Amino acid sequence: MRFHTFITALAACLLTFSGKGQILAPPEGMQFAHAPKFNPAFVTENGIREIRAVMETKQDGDKIRKTYRTLVYRFDEQGRHALVADIHTRRRDTSVTAYQFAGRRLECEVKNDAAGLFSYCYVYNENGLPTERKYARVERWRNLTQPEFPGKDTKVTTETYTHARYDNQLHTTLNNSAGRPYQKEIRYYNGDGYLLKYLRSFVMTSERHEEVYTYEAHGWISSVEVKAGRSPHRTVYVYDGVGNLLMEDRFEDGQMVYHKEFVYEGADMLLRAELTRREAEGMLEITTYTYEFR
Repeated sequence: MRFHTFITALAACLLTFSGKGQILAPPEGMQFAHAPKFNPAFVTENGIREIRAVMETKQDGDKIRKTYRTLVYRFDEQGRHALVADIHTRRRDTSVTAYQFAGRRLECEVKNDAAGLFSYCYVYNENGLPTERKYARVERWRNLTQPEFPGKDTKVTTETYTHARYDNQLHTTLNNSAGRPYQKEIRYYNGDGYLLKYLRSFVMTSERHEEVYTYEAHGWISSVEVKAGRSPHRTVYVYDGVGNLLMEDRFEDGQMVYHKEFVYEGADMLLRAELTRREAEGMLEITTYTYEFR
């Protein structure tokens, strides 16, 4: 059975797609705002407290197998991501990112690594653009999946941003803790405020990253092309009429790397599953979602 046929058949077995809603936040370009996976407005209106995503795989010619990996998304009362945990039960390993907001702006994010916990906290100007990014080591929580932001931390470095606007361009320089510029960014917009291109370069090296964006009729991103960087590629998105993401395809060197389809609950448009086919590996990745409500 060809992989597109298999995915379609599996999706039909899971649920029939119909209805309306927008649980997934549409893809965004390289903006300064926090880009969540799930739409805060949908999460709030439907009283969602937590989403769990269980990941499985199916190799060609084999049965569906567990990966022992679960993603947990917890939300605050405004529908924003309060915590994202990646749990591997067999290895007993958990990585977390916890978020704290000031109004609509991301104030701090806390992550864990082999040495413990660390945070990035941000300061913004009156236009909502970041002016500082502070890095600190944070006192460890007793339970990584039930965090509260502790008061004790060790400030390590503070980097600063400077911004300048020229017509439909935003130029940003990121300065290190010694006040010296090390990274430059340019964002190109059209007259209606849509981000068309993002360019990042480093002052002391030749490393360069470029992204180009195209949009469909409703203003949602239809493709992102990374033209410069370590792995040039193109990602294409397909939506339904109300903005639900239906498909996502990634191409490298003209070859499809993966094909992804999203399966929604017919009655309430909750995301039920993601089906990702990686043709080169002969692998289907199956992610199924369950919900806890307030």
